[in-house]
Amino acid sequence: MNSDTGKTTRARFRFKLPCPVYYSVDDGRGQAHLFDISPDGVRVAEASRPLAPGSRTRLSVQLSEGADPLELEVEVTRQTETGFAGCFVNLDKQLAHQLWDGIAAAAKARLSDAAVDAPD
Repeated sequence: MNSDTGKTTRARFRFKLPCPVYYSVDDGRGQAHLFDISPDGVRVAEASRPLAPGSRTRLSVQLSEGADPLELEVEVTRQTETGFAGCFVNLDKQLAHQLWDGIAAAAKARLSDAAVDAPD
């Protein structure tokens, strides 16, 4: 939170890219929907299994149709009403580039779809 303005600030913009995600839990696997994502972290909604802050999970997300799923390690920073948010950990340079490229490609595809659907 910015102490001067009282507003929450983020280091990076979060992109809303709705798609299913899968994540590991102690005794199996959970499913959720991606709410938003940035190069630093993620927020998911409609999680089938809750995760507590401080826990770690392996998240599998396919950012756009036809793309290979990305396997990302996440440390949960907070619970939300229907899911959780977390920061990526152990993100090496190659995976960070894949993540950024995936976000950019998915965002570009959504903009292209919006342009096609726009009224004349």
